[in-house]
Amino acid sequence: MEDIKEIDIDGFLLGERHLFLEGEVTYPTSSELCKSLIALSQLADDPIKLWINSGGGSIGAGLALIDLIQLIKVPIYTIINGNAGSMAALISIAGDQRYMTENSFWMFHDLMAFVSSDGEYGDKLITRCEDYYSKLQNLTESHLKKHTKLSTKDLHRGRTKELWYFSNDCKKKGIIDRILKSSSKVRNRGAENVKIF
Repeated sequence: MEDIKEIDIDGFLLGERHLFLEGEVTYPTSSELCKSLIALSQLADDPIKLWINSGGGSIGAGLALIDLIQLIKVPIYTIINGNAGSMAALISIAGDQRYMTENSFWMFHDLMAFVSSDGEYGDKLITRCEDYYSKLQNLTESHLKKHTKLSTKDLHRGRTKELWYFSNDCKKKGIIDRILKSSSKVRNRGAENVKIF
């Protein structure tokens, strides 16, 4: 019987240039991913695969990640595996090649912010936040127009309600380039393994 070896799964995946955005998009998760992207881009020119399963999170943290994805010269592939919602949806479309597993979904909605303050100061704060919010809305809409085939009607619906798309619709709307289907690999136990990437 062969000895069972302990495997450092995270180290192995990092060595194979796989990164993961899971759960909420926060400043700490964005910072760790940015550091990993920079380090991997310095080590080799091979593509980096960013797997996404996130309902969204911080606008600032997400924009930092989007900017870095677009600045790095090494190709970055984004793969939605589960869901990409809100800010994670914007991150997912920033990749050089964009993939989605067959049963995943993509969701985008209007930006949300909460301001709580009373009196005259509160009114001024709300006015300043409205200006900031409007600029962020224009920025995200510009990003969506640049990286997808979403129509003006789609974008309007995203501002007033939510956009929910599964893989086939994401392909049609230009949100992704390719759907990774279960038939992409060999299911027979005795058959040779097939690598997607």
